[in-house]
Amino acid sequence: MPPASWQNVKHEREATQWFHDEVDRFLATVSAQPAAIPVLQDGGVVSEHLHSELDDPTWQRVQTDFFGGAV
Repeated sequence: MPPASWQNVKHEREATQWFHDEVDRFLATVSAQPAAIPVLQDGGVVSEHLHSELDDPTWQRVQTDFFGGAV
């Protein structure tokens, strides 16, 4: 029997949907920073150093919302 901590593990489609939702949520969070938004439809690339392109309030929001402020 798997450990109780595995009850919240997402599988297959649920995990894929969660990932897509998190990417969308992240892009919505940084959307106030036009230079930081990847324009993948146009062949753009996500910056390797995206955090350096965000203003301080946006980076603080990303830290809190996605990393629990632990960054």
